[in-house]
Amino acid sequence: MTTVQRVAQVFGWVFVVVAIWGAVITGTSMEADPDLAPRLWGLFPVNFLHNLVHLLLGIWGIRAAGSVDDARTFTVVAGTLYIVLAVLGLFLPDGLGFLPIGGSDIWLHAAAGVALFGTGAAASSAVTATRVAPGRTRTVLPPDRLPQQERPTTGPAGPGLAEPAGEGGTGTDATLEEEPPEKGAGGKGGGGKGAVGGRAPVTSRRPEPSDP
Repeated sequence: MTTVQRVAQVFGWVFVVVAIWGAVITGTSMEADPDLAPRLWGLFPVNFLHNLVHLLLGIWGIRAAGSVDDARTFTVVAGTLYIVLAVLGLFLPDGLGFLPIGGSDIWLHAAAGVALFGTGAAASSAVTATRVAPGRTRTVLPPDRLPQQERPTTGPAGPGLAEPAGEGGTGTDATLEEEPPEKGAGGKGGGGKGAVGGRAPVTSRRPEPSDP
């Protein structure tokens, strides 16, 4: 399980627990004023709608943890939502009469939003993938990280194509060397001696020192 999946799973379960505990504290109260709404652990104002939002986000996070793509989507969307709620809490602490998002909820929403969005954004930029089939991805690596056999070359096969690896080769450009013609077993004027191209081989004899 990747980091983004683990984060989605942890936040999902936290949201579910908070929703259940909040329901025990608030019941069906819809009080939106942060100063009057029931407080979770004596700090965070919540109401019935607040608990419902937590429950839905929690279920989504737990389900999204099963896939990297779904986990990234969850963390980015949920993180953005909580950052927006933190900003709105500064100006509309009663959430237009629906949600108590002021007071201690402001910094809690801001911290959760930054953690979620940061994780999702980091996961999105860490891997560049193209969709090749439903449920499957193909990772695209930069040329300097490709295996030697797959690196683009310019050779007889054309620009950007690597030469097939030969016996013991590595798939890089190869230079073919011509072997020298073999010496024949005989030829004109060869008299049984090897000749090249039908001509008798030219030999040289080192002069021997003259007798004193």
